[in-house]
Amino acid sequence: PRKLGHECNQLVVGPNPTRRAIEKEANFRFSKKAGFSFLIAPKLKACAIINIMPTSTYITLNSGAKMPVIGLGTWKSPPHEVGKAVEYAITECGYRQIDCAAVYENEKEIGCAFKNIFVKKFAQRDKIFVTSKLWNNMHRPDKVRKACLQTLSDLQIDFLDLYLIHWGVAKGMVRLDKIPIHETLEALEELVQ
Repeated sequence: PRKLGHECNQLVVGPNPTRRAIEKEANFRFSKKAGFSFLIAPKLKACAIINIMPTSTYITLNSGAKMPVIGLGTWKSPPHEVGKAVEYAITECGYRQIDCAAVYENEKEIGCAFKNIFVKKFAQRDKIFVTSKLWNNMHRPDKVRKACLQTLSDLQIDFLDLYLIHWGVAKGMVRLDKIPIHETLEALEELVQ
């Protein structure tokens, strides 16, 4: 648990099939109030361990796709640990959304985890919502497809459920490219099948 303020610890527990075992082991209980789950854990000396659990588990996007509201972010995940974290989140904790980005420089490791998960049938690819993002130096329309294909290759998957523009500006490593955002959006739309 991480310290939260001066009085509380925070424990992150995702949707987990072994919730009762965790409750028993950590000596805490879940209680629902106003759409959130609060964990009270006297054994951990925490006055309020909070796990936000929305009443709905999915948001329906304009495309009709259902996006899980809780997902695992992979930003700043340590090398040689992110793959294990993704596997654990999907196979042990029930996560169904993984958030990636090329700029995080860990998509190849995540791809190895995905391959293991899908080959061993721990989960089906169409049941895992995968998001990635187009980095700032790839906003030119002629670079968008190349960037997306590289992400797909690194993640070892055939499709992304959501591909976002990471930031709303096209900033290269040194210079700022003056690319109208609508040109990048049009190139992204061409990727949709």
